[in-house]
Amino acid sequence: MELCVLPQTGAGEHWLLLVAIAALVIAAGVALALSGRARRSVLTGLGALAIVGALVVAGIGGAPSAQADTGSSQCATAPARQTPAPAAAAIVVTPGIPTTTVQCAAEPSLQVPTTTGVVYSQTRTGSSVTVTAAAAPGYAILAGAVTSWTYDLTPSVRAPWPVALPAATQGTLEVDIFGGPVDTLPIVPDDADDAALVPSLQAAQDAGTLTYSLDGSGYTESQEFGVYDGETDEQLATGIVTVSYPTELTFDFEAGEYRLRFFGVDEDIEAQYQAQLAALTAPFPGSYANPLGGFPPSIDITGLNVIASYEPGPGCATETAIVPLETDVEFLFPPVGLDAGFSARGGLVSSGADAAEESLQAPIASEVPAAAPVTEVPAEAPTEVVESPEPEAETPVEG
Repeated sequence: MELCVLPQTGAGEHWLLLVAIAALVIAAGVALALSGRARRSVLTGLGALAIVGALVVAGIGGAPSAQADTGSSQCATAPARQTPAPAAAAIVVTPGIPTTTVQCAAEPSLQVPTTTGVVYSQTRTGSSVTVTAAAAPGYAILAGAVTSWTYDLTPSVRAPWPVALPAATQGTLEVDIFGGPVDTLPIVPDDADDAALVPSLQAAQDAGTLTYSLDGSGYTESQEFGVYDGETDEQLATGIVTVSYPTELTFDFEAGEYRLRFFGVDEDIEAQYQAQLAALTAPFPGSYANPLGGFPPSIDITGLNVIASYEPGPGCATETAIVPLETDVEFLFPPVGLDAGFSARGGLVSSGADAAEESLQAPIASEVPAAAPVTEVPAEAPTEVVESPEPEAETPVEG
């Protein structure tokens, strides 16, 4: 059914017609009275007019209301016109600012924020990137807010080491058993390259391109021992004794040598050393331990290091390199007058009481006492040569 759009047109206003008809009847009665006709005739006329008026009123009152829907007696009333609600105001937003992060040996990374109501776009030309912010539907960018940013994404460069570092550097620890210093020993670089390492690091540190340090905190001595039968001197076994000592490693630029300072050997360290020797001889009652190779003993030294660090470039982590100082030991001693059983590591160690009394217990290199003052030997007194009298010649006995 279609919606009605016309108002009702039937008997909605029939009371107006009744008033008009009544007026006509009254007027007609007055006219008849004035005409002088007989009373009966007047009444008859008024009755006729009343009947006519009643019929007219009845016809008008019974007329159906006009409908806009042709052929239908039902009609829906048109709804009242609705006034549209005013449009909602746009939400004002401020765009977040993109950022960049420097990366090592690569272009910086670009971080675009996520901001409600803001749509970001990017354009790039070479290493230059521009980020633009625009308002999403229903939003508006705050007046005066920045909406465009340009960044340089040129890759960073990783710088090489300021100083070429070797895999290891070599030196010789000189131990003067008979008169040299006992708390600080020199380590002489083996060649010109070894000697130039620390001075070149010092120059780079002065220039601010790197830092370095010398580390002697891990100084460790290892020595191989043989275990021998106390009666036959037959070798029964071998073993390695390892002991660490507190030391400090420095460099003497004037002499071009390292300096290794010993802080002394406490009772615990010495006890560890003796305990390892005792463990070697324990399975062989009556045996003793002696460094292999005789004298001078062969000692392996580890734990001395040259440590360098530098910054390769923007965004790069600090890089650190450790160059081991591989050290040999050289004992300086007079070529004569040494006991064949002498050892700078404590001499012969025996599990037998008799052998222990006979072993020579010399201290290790780091605790060799300072040489005693040399006592001058007075010049030898002239030796009087006593000539033996020549035997007298026998006098022949004459017969």
